[in-house]
Amino acid sequence: MSGENKDEWSVAARAVRDGAAELRGLRTYTDYYRWAETHGLATRSLFRKFRAELLRQLDIDYDLLRVRAAGQRAETAAEAAREGPHIMLSAAGYGEEDRYAVCGPDGAPVWHGHFHIADRDHPRGDQQAADLGAAKKAVWLAGRTRAAVDADAATLHLTLSRENVESAALQRSCADALVVLDLSVAADNAAEDWSRRSGFRHWDADELAALIIPDGRVR
Repeated sequence: MSGENKDEWSVAARAVRDGAAELRGLRTYTDYYRWAETHGLATRSLFRKFRAELLRQLDIDYDLLRVRAAGQRAETAAEAAREGPHIMLSAAGYGEEDRYAVCGPDGAPVWHGHFHIADRDHPRGDQQAADLGAAKKAVWLAGRTRAAVDADAATLHLTLSRENVESAALQRSCADALVVLDLSVAADNAAEDWSRRSGFRHWDADELAALIIPDGRVR
């Protein structure tokens, strides 16, 4: 273990030990994340150690709390989505060049370009990771669309190019976005072509309404 890594474990262990009484009184995973932020433990490296020390010292399973919360949000979204809008998107990644594309109902691109180097879902040359990252961007965009029309939840009809992304891999993203996922795979995915084109296009808040389709168009 490197000196720096050892120091981080000591910092995390001491923070949990000193804050044990307060930490035992928290209830949700977001409470624990805010506590970590307040105490300077919210970096990627330190937060992982903080979670481990929570479990080791206090038997508090942060990851389990988050999974349970995501499940509850998914159940709530499923009920609300019956009355919510339907959003249609397609997405594809291009692992060789670390690119992605998200297209709207008419096949026109609404968001495409290179993954940002600091993007948590940066594929680093892996095709499956590129497709997953593109799908997560589509889910996130559907969440923005839902919020833009002030809906409690929405249904996202998402088309991908390959059968290498399972719905389960998007569960947490969908729960965060308050969307229910209808996932399909099609060879004639418009996003596949756009993921291989040069250039960059950022999503536009003024165009989100165009991503919503009438119920009758749902495949």
